[in-house]
Amino acid sequence: MKQAVLSCCMKPTLLKRGCFPTDAIRGLLLGVACVCSCLVAFGAAAQDAVEAVLYDLSLAPEPIVLLELDAARQRVVYYDAQGARAEAGFDAIVRLTFPSTSIEVDEALPVLVTTDGQRIVGLRGQRLRPVLDDAESVAWRGADGLPAIAVSLDDLAWVVLDPAVAPPSEPTQDDVLVLGNGERLIGFVDTLGVGAIGFVPDYADDPLTIQPARVSALFMSNRWAAPEGPSIFATLASGSRWRCELGNVEAEGLGPVVALRSALEDVADNAQPTWSPVRLGASGSDSGAVQAWPVVTRLDFQVGGHRLVPLASLAMEEVAAAEPFGVPVSAGRTAGGAVALHAPVSVAFDLPERATRLSATVVLALGDEVPEARRAWAGCVVVVAVGAHELARVTVDSEQPEHVLNVALPGPASAGAPRALSVTVEEGVNGPILDRIELRDAVVLVAPEE
Repeated sequence: MKQAVLSCCMKPTLLKRGCFPTDAIRGLLLGVACVCSCLVAFGAAAQDAVEAVLYDLSLAPEPIVLLELDAARQRVVYYDAQGARAEAGFDAIVRLTFPSTSIEVDEALPVLVTTDGQRIVGLRGQRLRPVLDDAESVAWRGADGLPAIAVSLDDLAWVVLDPAVAPPSEPTQDDVLVLGNGERLIGFVDTLGVGAIGFVPDYADDPLTIQPARVSALFMSNRWAAPEGPSIFATLASGSRWRCELGNVEAEGLGPVVALRSALEDVADNAQPTWSPVRLGASGSDSGAVQAWPVVTRLDFQVGGHRLVPLASLAMEEVAAAEPFGVPVSAGRTAGGAVALHAPVSVAFDLPERATRLSATVVLALGDEVPEARRAWAGCVVVVAVGAHELARVTVDSEQPEHVLNVALPGPASAGAPRALSVTVEEGVNGPILDRIELRDAVVLVAPEE
């Protein structure tokens, strides 16, 4: 693996409350800023600092200034919030987030998801097509500017080309092909072709020939599972999430830059993908050339045997369904991966065996369509528990519309015993009016096997 080193000479300072430019962290008392000249890889030039937020195994956020991101030595070196130099191995951290210029993500774009949790936002108008003469691999070009990739049908979880189609929350029993008229064919994919897709429905022995332009979505019956062994996931400003390796890039005057290489193959030669330069957050030059590079907003580290599992990816059961004013409202998942609930409701999630901690932001989900005068009616209580253990009870309303949770999860009563995490939303004093919440950035930390 090539070495990725991002080094800075800087003077740490303190920021005023609320000035740290990271959306995921609010109300932090201490931050850091600097004036520096950075050396990116082996090229020296005047650079900006790389501000970030580090999450260790406690999932507590710590604002830092990044000095080195060293893939060869598997470590990060940084100034902490008190201005002291520190370092941590990749196996001791779970996440780095980088401030980035807010961009409006077009949720109408097609999306492809692999069985190991990669989520690649595609280009507008993209259709299912094979990789050259390979009738069992999908060619896909992401909206991030990285090289086009090849995804085997065996590694494909689902692809949604029409945003009106809701993706599956778990693997389907059989392959499902969704057509533009809403019809769903159940069976299995036989072949992919440039002009036609061969699909064998469960009521026939021979494949049907379907034009790619008629396809709105494809759900595969492949099992979903986190990758085994060390992995690093990079989330980009577009919303894409790539599994990757970190490498070096030799560049001058281009801001805090590293290189990444996707775990997926390139379409060009159907071999190992090329290294691509990426920016860490919104730091660096605003030149057109740099702006065209993908922007990394987050790095997730699955290196020490631990892993972060999105809460929305776990099996969810509605224990007590919501029926505000007699109208049924189902619990759901948003396009951004949040869990959406309406009071009064109670849902349960099957926890992984070694789940040790839950982190999430509870947000009162009021859209712009709700006028300011009506927002005061909203307010509810969110209760999180495992069995009889109540872990948190928070109130969200118009005055305090969000609350950050970070709680330890109790172990099972006996080894291997199943556990369920329950989330209950109780209506407020005004009844269930506008009592809609979302659990955003909700993740469960799973400890390594002993």
